[in-house]
Amino acid sequence: MVGVSLTREGLGDYVASSGFPAEIVAEIPPSVVVDYRLGGTPQTIVVSGAGRVLKNWRGAYGGRVKAEVEGFFGVRLPDDVGGKR
Repeated sequence: MVGVSLTREGLGDYVASSGFPAEIVAEIPPSVVVDYRLGGTPQTIVVSGAGRVLKNWRGAYGGRVKAEVEGFFGVRLPDDVGGKR
């Protein structure tokens, strides 16, 4: 798992407060933004080993997005994922 941030602003505080369990990449090249259709945040993207986008969810982990992510991965996410900062 890799977390991608389009900016470094507030990133250190977020990672420290959330305990985000992944590598964080910031300030990515514009070509990556286009190739992976990055836009709204938060955004969850599943990419195959070959670099193909398999699934793309936009929005915080609540309601429909949370249910779809849980179903796709077969996991139960905590109720506060992506919530309070």
